[in-house]
Amino acid sequence: DGVRPSDVVGALVNGVGIPKEAVGRIEIRDTSTLVEIRTDAADRAVRGLNGATLRGRRVSVRPDRR
Repeated sequence: DGVRPSDVVGALVNGVGIPKEAVGRIEIRDTSTLVEIRTDAADRAVRGLNGATLRGRRVSVRPDRR
């Protein structure tokens, strides 16, 4: 869908208020995207992005507990 790492970082930093330093590696796949988030910011990131729109698509966010 054309989502870039900078789109994800922008949504987290500007849209949710997560500090840029709390965002780690971003892996964009065909059907999903994995984002490393500092533990103390993870719940806020999930709540803030769930249902948000990135590049015209509504996103569904859940923690990866691996």
